Amino acid sequence: MFKTILRSLFGPPREPFHDPVLGELKPASVGWSVRVTRGRDSFEFTIGGAKQPDAALLAHAREILSNFESFQISVAKCVAAESRDYPDDVKAELAGLQIDNISLCWPDRPDDGMIFFRSPKNDAACWRCDYIARKPQGLGCDT
Repeated sequence: MFKTILRSLFGPPREPFHDPVLGELKPASVGWSVRVTRGRDSFEFTIGGAKQPDAALLAHAREILSNFESFQISVAKCVAAESRDYPDDVKAELAGLQIDNISLCWPDRPDDGMIFFRSPKNDAACWRCDYIARKPQGLGCDT
């Protein structure tokens, strides 16, 4: 009975989605998420979509994954450029940031998203940058 009421209010529950490259994407509060590993790096993709992950966003995530080293370099260059005027201790922290989540959540803007980082030194700060037209830009922090 309760499931029937929930379905009538919110529609059917979203199911996990299997992608041959990314693996099993699980429904999340916003879209679907999947943790992937490239070499020693482990990070998450968040992919938007209505009833299943958006095809263009999935293709974009696959492309990032297949060219991850070059993606990482472009992100590191962005972080270095954006932090050039920061104090030395903050620059040192930022140099150690690791990609934690690549969020591609807007089906109507398949080339845009956000990149979130984790810091081995400071877990109280949430560093992020915009990802517009497939280029990382800007750098911000929420504490």
